[in-house]
Amino acid sequence: MATINFGDVAFSGLGLLTRRPLSSLVWSLVFVTFLTLMFVSIGGAVLTFLSTSGATASAAGLNPGMLLRSLGAFLGYYFLFLLGAMVISAVVQGAIYRSVLTPDDVGFASMRLGGQELWLMLLAFVMSILMMILQLVLSIPQIIIVAMLSLQSPQLALSVRLVMQLFVYGVVIWVSLRLSMAAPMTFAEHKLRIFESWELTKGHTLSLLGVGFLISLIGGALYLVLTIVGFAGGLSIWHSTPHPENFATFLQDPRHWLANFEGLVLFLGALILIGGTVVTPVAIAPWMEIYRRLRPENDVASVFN
Repeated sequence: MATINFGDVAFSGLGLLTRRPLSSLVWSLVFVTFLTLMFVSIGGAVLTFLSTSGATASAAGLNPGMLLRSLGAFLGYYFLFLLGAMVISAVVQGAIYRSVLTPDDVGFASMRLGGQELWLMLLAFVMSILMMILQLVLSIPQIIIVAMLSLQSPQLALSVRLVMQLFVYGVVIWVSLRLSMAAPMTFAEHKLRIFESWELTKGHTLSLLGVGFLISLIGGALYLVLTIVGFAGGLSIWHSTPHPENFATFLQDPRHWLANFEGLVLFLGALILIGGTVVTPVAIAPWMEIYRRLRPENDVASVFN
């Protein structure tokens, strides 16, 4: 059986980054812009709720009607955030897939919002439900066994719970790897593909695990550097900026002191933009590269040997 050169595949995202750095910047900028807009919208609703509820509670007790209205507004923004995140993710994911599958298609950073992106959104919704069901099915025996053992020996129950939880994680990772070609297949074939990925990845699970591990190392190393820089720079900005002395001051009107942290927000936003520019293609491109090499019309033996 042919084997995947997972080192070569895992670094294909870095290759895409070097070939199309401006596109990678655009993909990251799309995410950052969306998150900024949603932060302003949702953050405004949260701040209004906190300041209003704080003032009401200190004056005459919490008003249930006001609480429900504020909570309703927040949930509305949260639903909008989930919908927007699904659309943006599909557009950027599709752009990266397109860059790997049809590299000559470079118009507007290869971004579209068409049938292929709609298929990706549908796939993401279905996959989230399937993975939720899988984890629920795996967790039910764990809950029952641990509950029974806890009546006899709490220490034994704790040990068994840890072992079973590791087993659940292992099964979820294994299933995720076997279904990892679902998104590339769905995008490339313009059809919902889920269990077809199971057949395509047969015999390649360890190689796929190696790809995922290397991607995690690359992304982890980058974010470690950004975290250190962000912590040092953010701490410096925090100490040089006036901030509330206690939570009561925060509740009075958070908008008064939040404006003082514009520099910190911009600094952290720049770090997120830099991190996203590198990590986005690194994390997504290898999976389409694997599909490009494994798709049925290819001679896999000649591709990987």
